[in-house]
Order: sequence, then C-alpha cells, then structure tokens
Amino acid sequence: MSEDSGRRLQRLICAVVGACAFVSLVFFTWGIAAPGDRPVMGGDLLVPALLVAAALGLWAGYRAQGRWRIAIYVVALLSLSVWVVVPAPWRG
Repeated sequence: MSEDSGRRLQRLICAVVGACAFVSLVFFTWGIAAPGDRPVMGGDLLVPALLVAAALGLWAGYRAQGRWRIAIYVVALLSLSVWVVVPAPWRG
C-alpha cells in the first residue's frame, strides 16, 4: 500500500467515524431537547437533521487533520460508549 493510498484510507475512515459521531450527537441532543416520553420517534425534523449531521460529519472527518481528527475519534468513542451503556428504552 503506497503512502498516498494509506493517507486516503485514513481520511475515509475518519470521515465515516465523523459521520457516526455527528449523527449520535444530533440524536442524543434531539432526545434531550424534545419533550415527551418518546421524542425521537415523533419528530418530523429528526431524519433531515440526521442526514445533515451525517453529511457534515463526512465532510468534517474527511477534512480533519491533527488535533481535530483526534477530537472526532474521542467524540466517536464517547458516543459509542453511550450507545453501549444506556439501555435501549432510554434512547427512544
């Protein structure tokens, strides 16, 4: 694997991780901000917000360098820990 393709692979992996992290942040923020017992399922703007978050996460992850890339990975690990630790009924 050449150095250029290795760098491209790192950028693509960070882009996917960034999209997952941004989607998780929007999903959790939506659940906290919306009133009611099941706020996530009833919101009309949830799906467009998640699509925008995924697009921004892909872009930010692909363009990230250095400390920003580390920040994206940290946010992704924190998001993953919430998905694993928090019981499913609490997530909506």
